[in-house]
Amino acid sequence: MKTVNTPDYVVRGRYGEHIAIRYIGITLYGAKYIIVPYDEGGEVRTAFITSDVAKILKRGVLRKPL
Repeated sequence: MKTVNTPDYVVRGRYGEHIAIRYIGITLYGAKYIIVPYDEGGEVRTAFITSDVAKILKRGVLRKPL
């Protein structure tokens, strides 16, 4: 819920959802981000961790960090 409430980026999803992206830090395998697609009402669909956010950010950033 922290990612949905205070994301670093909010991106448009393919199916009308929003995607919250939050940087979670450096690991042994490099920088990691948590990706959380959610509906307008705040219902989370799923969540996963990735190191490649460039492809997701190309969909169109709705909100950037302050």
